[in-house]
Amino acid sequence: MSAESVAGGGLVDPLELVALEAGRSVPREHVEIEMADAEFAHWHAAISLERERRGEVLLVVERTDGQVLLHTKEIYPVGGWRLLSGGIRYEESVLGALRREVREETGVDDAPCAYLGLIRYRFVCNDRHQEFASYVFRVVIADAQPTVTDPEEAISGFRWVAPASLDGVASQLRSVEPKWRDWGHFRAVGHERIGRWMAQPMRAEDVSAGR
Repeated sequence: MSAESVAGGGLVDPLELVALEAGRSVPREHVEIEMADAEFAHWHAAISLERERRGEVLLVVERTDGQVLLHTKEIYPVGGWRLLSGGIRYEESVLGALRREVREETGVDDAPCAYLGLIRYRFVCNDRHQEFASYVFRVVIADAQPTVTDPEEAISGFRWVAPASLDGVASQLRSVEPKWRDWGHFRAVGHERIGRWMAQPMRAEDVSAGR
């Protein structure tokens, strides 16, 4: 039986994507993730039914020494440390979501940013599937101390790690307790891809506020 699309297309605007890439060769990757009913239902509702988000910005927040910022929340399982991310509303541009999420989750305005690439997901549950997308950005906050300005984010802790540690972060996410398994596998993918992308130096012309 062919998979039934419960999302349809259109979550990624081709013109917006071309503008983000600005003529540069940046990754576009596709990943399929199998999910159990409960996790699939959560994402399907948020994306296609309640239309809370059409994608997310995935933030590689970096300080002067090159370390990158992880966060956790009280609701997360043991080992649930990960990069910051935030939803892109349907009526919102990717860059608008980027600026809003950086401000809400770090307290920093006008941080230099660089677009690193796109990860397109296909969540699969039996004969159903749901599309989703992560737009990945590198965000340089120098030596500013991250401060959450939106209490609804419910972030309970930050820590800094070397980019080379992101594979280890992904491994921890893949080994979280069983009821968080699908979430952990989904979140691990971004860290694995970004760990590889970060091995390439960021060019000075790629760094600009809001890009």
